[in-house]
Amino acid sequence: MVALSTSGLQGTRCGRTVTREDVEGMLLDQRILFKMKSRTVKLEIIQHVIEEVARPRDFISILVPPSSGISTSVVASVMNEPNIWDDPHE
Repeated sequence: MVALSTSGLQGTRCGRTVTREDVEGMLLDQRILFKMKSRTVKLEIIQHVIEEVARPRDFISILVPPSSGISTSVVASVMNEPNIWDDPHE
């Protein structure tokens, strides 16, 4: 893309001459506004995704009670059960 030179720009805007600095200032303002708007849209998208993820998570948490982990009594009973790999002659 070829950038056009604005060094020789002489036009009128509300009765005054538009200089290169004016154009650069306007472009900078537009660039800042664009960045602000894109960041706002990004934050809105992130917020929407977080809300959408929360719905199924909340639904699942209602259906499945939180696990308290494996108790030691359950682990002990499993450890004492015979295993098919255990040699009965040992």
